[in-house]
Amino acid sequence: MSEIFGFVNLNGKNVDRAKLFKMHASLENFPADSCKSHVVRNAAMGFHQFCITPESRFENLPLYDKENGHLFTAAARLDNRDDLCDIFGISCSDRLCISDADLVYKAWKKWEVNCPERLFGDWSFAAWNGRTEQLTIARDHIGNTGLYYYYKAPLFVFASNMEAILVHPDVRRELNETQFSYFLVNHTQGDLKETLWKNVSSLLPAHVLTVDVKNTRLKRYWNFEDISENRCSGSECLETFLSLFRRAVAARLRSEKPVSSTLSAGLDSTFVTALAAQLVLKQRGKLFAYTYEPMSHPSLASFGLMPNEWNLAH
Repeated sequence: MSEIFGFVNLNGKNVDRAKLFKMHASLENFPADSCKSHVVRNAAMGFHQFCITPESRFENLPLYDKENGHLFTAAARLDNRDDLCDIFGISCSDRLCISDADLVYKAWKKWEVNCPERLFGDWSFAAWNGRTEQLTIARDHIGNTGLYYYYKAPLFVFASNMEAILVHPDVRRELNETQFSYFLVNHTQGDLKETLWKNVSSLLPAHVLTVDVKNTRLKRYWNFEDISENRCSGSECLETFLSLFRRAVAARLRSEKPVSSTLSAGLDSTFVTALAAQLVLKQRGKLFAYTYEPMSHPSLASFGLMPNEWNLAH
């Protein structure tokens, strides 16, 4: 995925570009097709682009909408592109060259803080409204993208990668001893929102945060427990499930590069790989599956077992 980063001086102070360049430099070890940034007075954003879909080649971020005073950046791979294109009246021919990030921006312009619940896939974004002096950051339903932030008024810093925040000259790299102690004792995180660094927080999945000079509002826009139950008969339920599952797998095969899968010893990854291999084969392609086999005696190894039993995956 691409990476996003930036910061806002909520007191209106102009951005020091050298601080933005430090954030940019911290991402140099990550693969990228390009890296751009944009500054508008007291707001600065950057985009570390890594193309993963055919449409991502048309990304031109950060996006500055001078007419509306918007500065916007996003890392996005959407699964409901067609639904959004229908809503926005985008023709079939134009859909080929509109990026997922452009669709996220259109959704934010239309629905503002309520837009995240209409975006399905892996995504995170940051949007600055220069007229209202308000910043919005949001993260996808499941949390497949990362998004961290530092807020100590009047400075708000955000990034997909925590290191990009920590290199900002005005962010103190101070250990969160409570979280660190909890991790050493339990080998897990205590408060999921907190990180190992003081004042650096993780925006949790399915959350949207808006901040301005006076207020901070954190909203959870989706909860798994709120999904309505679909009651149906056994055969009908199976057909509905398979239909939805095939659509979900197909949506995730949209890629700029060859597709592969990772296999565990469970049924979930095997089922996904089986459906993906069938769909890729229809496109005259090959699906490469990768797995891990613990070190054991050679006589117990099962090299080639997957390809021999099922020749669709390689």
